[in-house]
Amino acid sequence: MPRPRRRARRPDFQTLAQSTLESYAQSPELQAIMGQYAAQIVDANALQKEMATKISAALESSMKAYMEQVMATITAKTQASVQKVMGDMAASIPLAMSVDTGAFQNAFQMKMTEEGACPSSSCRS
Repeated sequence: MPRPRRRARRPDFQTLAQSTLESYAQSPELQAIMGQYAAQIVDANALQKEMATKISAALESSMKAYMEQVMATITAKTQASVQKVMGDMAASIPLAMSVDTGAFQNAFQMKMTEEGACPSSSCRS
């Protein structure tokens, strides 16, 4: 009589995978790899800070150059406008200020006689 075949038991892959992963996680090899990458993560943070500092410096430099350019343009245009206004004013002043010589003479009439102006005999000839 033939022997009844035993059914082969299938391996439990979930249990096998879990035990394998646990033993690998505790291995010195994985610990060394994790230590190596942990150091790189710290360096990545330092790199991020360095990049932020460099980007900030570059932006500051660009803004400074831009503002200097803008201020130079504003200064030049303001100077040109002020010079034009001053020239226009200088040309307008003689037109705005005229003197009527006849009225000016009449404003200062002397109501004195020759004797009243010079009472001593030395003034008279």
